[in-house]
This record gives sequence, C-alpha cells and structure tokens, in this order.
Amino acid sequence: MTTRYGWWRTYEHFCVPGSAPEAISRQLDLLEHHVRANTSGFRKQPVVGIDEGNGWQIAYVAKKTVLEDLRDARPDQADKYDRARAGGFRGNLGPIPPVDQTSIDSIDLDAAPAAQGPRIWMEIRRESNTDGFGENLYAYRYKEDGTARPAFARLGTVQPGDLVLHYWMHAIRGVSVIEGAPEVLDDGITTTLRDMVWFTEPVTLDDLRDRTLDIVDVYHDTRDDPQYRQFPFQIDHASSADPNLHGAAVTYFVAFPSSLVDAVPLLATQFTSAVGAQDKQDRSPDDTDARVVRRARGPVDPLLRRRIEVYAEDQAIELLKSEGYTEIERIGKPYDLLATGPGIEDLHVEVKGSMLTADAVILTRNEVSHADDHVTSLIVVDEIVVEVTEDGYQCSGGRLRRWGQWRPEPEALEPLEFAYHLPVDAVTGI
Repeated sequence: MTTRYGWWRTYEHFCVPGSAPEAISRQLDLLEHHVRANTSGFRKQPVVGIDEGNGWQIAYVAKKTVLEDLRDARPDQADKYDRARAGGFRGNLGPIPPVDQTSIDSIDLDAAPAAQGPRIWMEIRRESNTDGFGENLYAYRYKEDGTARPAFARLGTVQPGDLVLHYWMHAIRGVSVIEGAPEVLDDGITTTLRDMVWFTEPVTLDDLRDRTLDIVDVYHDTRDDPQYRQFPFQIDHASSADPNLHGAAVTYFVAFPSSLVDAVPLLATQFTSAVGAQDKQDRSPDDTDARVVRRARGPVDPLLRRRIEVYAEDQAIELLKSEGYTEIERIGKPYDLLATGPGIEDLHVEVKGSMLTADAVILTRNEVSHADDHVTSLIVVDEIVVEVTEDGYQCSGGRLRRWGQWRPEPEALEPLEFAYHLPVDAVTGI
C-alpha cells in the first residue's frame, strides 16, 4: 500500500479513535503546505500522521517554522498518542472534541486540483516591487523576526492552471495563469506565470469601495472556509451597518473567492473576458468555432493608454525614416503624424497601438473624414508587450502593419455609438 500522510488540527483531534484527518496526500511537502495555509494559529499545534497500511500513527508536530519528527524526538510521547488513538488511556489530553469536529470528509490533495478546477489567487505588490510583474511569483520564507510568512505556504499550494489576479498601486491590474509547479528555494518559493492579460480598465480601490456591501457579504460567507481566513481585503467594522473597505490585505499572496469576482461587476466582466482569451490561446485554431473581432480600443488607464500611443508612434516614425522621410512631426488631431522629405509628397499618417491582437481599430468621425480628403497611411502596432517598472509602464515588441493610400471604406465601418435626440415631451421629476 502507498504511504499516505494526513493532518489533524490538534493532538486531541488525532487521538479520537477513528477521527478523520483534515486532508491526506502521498506527498509530505504538499500536505505541509496545506497545514500552513489552513492553520491560523499554533497555540494548539497541529499534528501530521502517517499511514503505511496499518492505520494512522503520529509522525510530526507542526510548529511555526518546521515539522518536528515526534517519533525521533520523543518516542515515548509518540507511543502515548498512538495508544490513545487506538482507544487507550488519554491521560491529560483534555476533553474529547465534538463529533462534528472529528467526523469530517478529508480532502484528497492529490485529487483535489482536477476535481475543483482552477483556483483564484491575488498577488499584492508594493508600489516599488515591479520585478517580473506578470511573469513570476516569489514569496519569502521568513519575516524579519524569523517567523514564517503565510504567503510562503499559500504559494506552495498553487497548481498549474490556477488564476492569479494582480493588485498594484491600489488597483487590480490584470490576471495571469500559473504555468509551473512551485519551486522551493533557500529563502523563499517561486513559480512562473503565463498569458498575462492587462485589464483595459483597472479595478481601483474606489471601484471596490462602491461594492463594499457585496464584498462584506462574501467576507461573512467565507469565514468558515480555512483557505479564506485571510480575506483579500481589509474591512473595518465588517459586522456594523457602516463597514469600511480599507484596502488590500497586508500580505503578498492570498486566496481569492470566486464569489468575490462576481461581487464586483467591473472585475467580473474583465476577468471573464481575460480568461476566455487565455483559453483561446491554449486551443489550436481548429478548435475555434468562429472568428472573434478584437477591436484595438485604448486602455482606460490614461498613463498606460498614452504610453502605448507614444510607443506605436515611435515605431511608425522609425519605419517612415527608413523609407526616406526626413521630417516627421507629431500632430495629434485629426491625424497623428505628418511625414515630409525631399522629392516626396507630404504624407498624413494615422497610428493605432494595442496590447491585443487587433482585427479592427476604433476611429473617430474626424479621423474618417480626414482620411477621405487627404493622402493618408494607416499604421497599426498591435501585440505590444507592456511591463510595469519603477519608472512606470514600459513597452516593447509588437507587430507593425501598414496600409498605404488608405481610405476607410464605408462597408468596413461599424457604428459603435449613436446620438439620440431627446423628445421635447418629457415629464419632469421635480
């Protein structure tokens, strides 16, 4: 029989004959991570048992920083607890725990990821911490006082395919996917990410506060779930009639209830769209039933939007210079660039930039009218890679495409908004 490990919340829980462990696994490391992530305190030390085919016996004591092999350190004490579990003398172990605390359904950690599907987490970064943003996660093992960091244990429980929200500068900026299994290092633990999708409209702290009551409902609904003991957000006076959402939790990495996504419509909409895009990237073209038009609408974050615009213009300028244009001026409206050169007709250039793969771009009425009346080129730079650094957003890469002698054809234009003239027969409310 395969050796299994399990953990109980206290000695007393373990010593109840036939009591079930909180979770079981064939991997001791995986079980240890689960203990750390689901134990809020160590005043009553959790214990780890081992089953090698002849029933559960005590193996380890879970301390704040290490697991102590009780059979090696205190064999007499270990024998005492094993005898108690078998129905023997309990000594000074205290009262027997209630049945509802000892008769539970154990979680099979080896099977849970496949059964549960991807879980959701949130990375919470300090403003100055931008290294590898959206590319990897890293949690230190110990705090400055030598105690274990809860984020270290939580990161150790992630599985490939789990989803990670990224909170930075008082806003949820996007979502990525866990790529590889966690790797434990001397001073911490790390894992890689893939398919980072930046939200076009970051979900700010003000957006979250607008949904405070809904978030508080999720907070109360998840209080009995050990993995959400540290809630993703700090809530002052959660049980009062006037709760206050103070900010993100004071930790680096935390589990994020799926119901919390649904509680914030701005987050739910973008999260669903991003996860759908990630799923699409994971499928081959043959798996796609229909072609989805992706419009290069600029991000709502003005700093990010402007950085992408300037980067796309920079790429367009380099292309125009290579074609012999010597003077290139940034105009802005109703077109972006004016390119001139000796013996070359002046050229008006419309430039669009996007982080996405763009099948369509957003044009203003003035941009369409101007292109109808002037010799214009359209240059689109999409698939731009954006990184967050200490100096702000940094762009790189991208795919540049150019359409010379461009005039937007009416049949290729799709109305996205309408001006509605209000009737005069309105009834006033005041």
